[in-house]
Amino acid sequence: MIAKLFFCLPVRRNLFLKIPTLFRLNFSILAESNVSNGNATSENLFLHFVTIRFNISSADAAKMLKRAPSLERLKTLGNIEKLVSIVNRHGCNEDEIANIIRSDPRLMLISAERLVDPRIQALKDSGIESKIITRFPGILKSKLENLRSTLELLKTVFPTQDILIRAIRRNPYILRKNLQNLKLSVAFWEDFGIR
Repeated sequence: MIAKLFFCLPVRRNLFLKIPTLFRLNFSILAESNVSNGNATSENLFLHFVTIRFNISSADAAKMLKRAPSLERLKTLGNIEKLVSIVNRHGCNEDEIANIIRSDPRLMLISAERLVDPRIQALKDSGIESKIITRFPGILKSKLENLRSTLELLKTVFPTQDILIRAIRRNPYILRKNLQNLKLSVAFWEDFGIR
């Protein structure tokens, strides 16, 4: 289109030759309008979102795309916005949310309302602060029944709620352990008289 204007309209051509900055300005406005009209790729959509909203560097965003290639095919940011709002509602600030999605970008692909919210609520129901997910976002992908069963088992192992919370803060990976292996470990130590 610009080439047609340049060669077909001599008045415009002379204007561009006399004032080259005008041409550069118009071209940059045209490029920006193409991006804003939705012609941007979904990769650009995702990269733009995480770099602007969470101040994540382009290099880190590219690493996130390598770990979760499906993010390149995102058509909208609705699911990511739901995840952010749910995690934010449970007490995590923007920096903590950025750490969560940076450490496990695949969380942005799962249904936040159906999968994330019940897991955070299960933690809160057990008296464990929801900010534990900032240290170990893998909890959000664990099976809900396994998470609840593990929390119930740990409540029987630790004598008080405070000790349970301290133990989970110190080692949040315990919440993703295989429940049968965890029961065997508890039985093993109890056989030695150690609770």
